[in-house]
Amino acid sequence: RLGETTAPRATVLALHGILGAGRNLRTLMNDLCQQVPGLQVVLADLRNHGDSQGFAPPHTIAACVDDALALQSALGVTFAGVIGHSYGGKVAMHLAGAAPAGLQTAWVLDAVPALAQDEDQSPQSVERVLAALRDVPMPLPARQSLIGELAHRGMPMAIGQWQTTNLQPTANGYVWKTDLDAVEAMLRSYFATDSWPVLEQPPAGVALHVVRAGQSDRWTPALLERLAGCPPAVTVHVLPDAGHWLHVDDPAGLLALLVPAMRALVAD
Repeated sequence: RLGETTAPRATVLALHGILGAGRNLRTLMNDLCQQVPGLQVVLADLRNHGDSQGFAPPHTIAACVDDALALQSALGVTFAGVIGHSYGGKVAMHLAGAAPAGLQTAWVLDAVPALAQDEDQSPQSVERVLAALRDVPMPLPARQSLIGELAHRGMPMAIGQWQTTNLQPTANGYVWKTDLDAVEAMLRSYFATDSWPVLEQPPAGVALHVVRAGQSDRWTPALLERLAGCPPAVTVHVLPDAGHWLHVDDPAGLLALLVPAMRALVAD
């Protein structure tokens, strides 16, 4: 938890993307809490990510929503808001669609609501990264060995450095702490889940904000046209110079959007 953990005036759930972990959003959320006194942010690891291991199937968007509701109950808090990036953004949309008591706002960070297939042919394609991870022989002698192994399989150094955080030490070397089969099932659910109904018929009392990365190629003209036709409860923001990893590319721009909204939550 970040921010005011003793007697917060509002608690927000932050959800990362596929193959990541809650710590991916730590810097942004820490800065947000510093600018919004009274705010508490819960950095959660999605199932099968980070320290959230050992979950039973099905590994779906709906299951992640149930996990978020269970976490809220276990912590004894009410999530007044949810902020989700990419995969976490789709979970955020469907958490909003479930309309749990007390949820007032959902922020969706560059998550396309449509049914999709990962047709991206770049090295950063999630399916290509997942295939490369599966191909790495385990165990590895050192955490940093993964960077070279993934580079040999066409992955950029940044991907290798990022994925070292998904390794854990054993007596024989480093192995994945992530269940790659479960992650693949989650990815299939992401592609097969249609989130348009949430945006086109948002639940009463929940303000939805979609933050689009201006440099992301995931938004086709048809998607943008449909997004523009969503009802007034859905606000669309654009960070023109940011790519998909908008919290890394333009954290100041993202904070400029989030801070007033979170101050409003704390003031309620």
